[in-house]
Amino acid sequence: MKNVTERWTRQLDASLQRLGRARAILAVLTILVMGAVIAAFALSALAQIAAGDLQWTDTLGSGRRRMPAVVVVAIGGPLAVLFVVYGAGLAGRLVRRWSEIPARRAR
Repeated sequence: MKNVTERWTRQLDASLQRLGRARAILAVLTILVMGAVIAAFALSALAQIAAGDLQWTDTLGSGRRRMPAVVVVAIGGPLAVLFVVYGAGLAGRLVRRWSEIPARRAR
């Protein structure tokens, strides 16, 4: 487990070094907002299912892009958690390494 976390930390640091400060902040915000949007959609579907307004087999979406509610909850929930955890990890590394990250993007 320690090896995985060390490798993940090194990869986060390398990503931040490549991006530079401004793009790193933008990346963190984008990742966290995407996680929040996906979580809101999955939790909304789950709340509708719990209230009885929606069945697991009902489809969500419009036009040709329709998806069963079970897929929205089963895939959207864990995906949202991954986005938020990665974004929080990246934000934590950004705060800790702020002085070491170049102001401009590395080329």
